[in-house]
Amino acid sequence: MLQIEPVSLPTVSQAKELIYEGFLDYFPSIDESLNPDLHHILQTYEGAGSLFLIGKIGEELVCTGAFLRETADTARICRMSVAHRYRKNGYAKQMVHTLETQIKALKYKRIVIETTKEWTKPIRLYESLGYTIVDRDGEEVHFEKVL
Repeated sequence: MLQIEPVSLPTVSQAKELIYEGFLDYFPSIDESLNPDLHHILQTYEGAGSLFLIGKIGEELVCTGAFLRETADTARICRMSVAHRYRKNGYAKQMVHTLETQIKALKYKRIVIETTKEWTKPIRLYESLGYTIVDRDGEEVHFEKVL
């Protein structure tokens, strides 16, 4: 059974590794300079209105998800990733639902998400969870859900 909890000092490097492994599904290499928040996960996501969660089965980290305060009324979900061998088990949906619960508790009125336009699986996931596409720019698809 998936246990979702906040990232901690003992799990932060595993979380970062899991996210980078997911990037390799889409990119031939990783430019770590493009993801400065991953160098300081605990500091980036400890601020008021932000949270970084991990999902574990037993002691194994299997997924991540986070949100940041974008404005007083808007949270941005980010850093969604599921380990390869655990995909297609509903863990991404569980993570989004848990993030949404936390976001609602903080009284946000809107959630936004973006993903790369070629990433069809995340696009389908967000649409299945009631997120609406509000923009497609050159590289990204932008979603929102009004709470």
